Amino acid sequence: MQERKGLVAILDALGASAYSAADIKEFLKSAYLLLEMLQKKVESVFLEARRLSTFTFNDTLVIAYETKPGIDIDYIEAFCSVLRHFE
Repeated sequence: MQERKGLVAILDALGASAYSAADIKEFLKSAYLLLEMLQKKVESVFLEARRLSTFTFNDTLVIAYETKPGIDIDYIEAFCSVLRHFE
């Protein structure tokens, strides 16, 4: 096993358990659209898209970005820039 460094964000859609069937359909549509946009945004803020991983389960999205050792503030700022699109 090799140690790896990175940034991780866990995003949860609060209140999703009370969604109706129509709300769930709309939520999933929005989530897929955001994930597509995420790939484009990552490349525009100098992050390497190949280092980005996303995982979804139920109403939770996990975004992980593998960094090189010795992470600096530029990576953190870029990652936060990407996350702002989920607000």
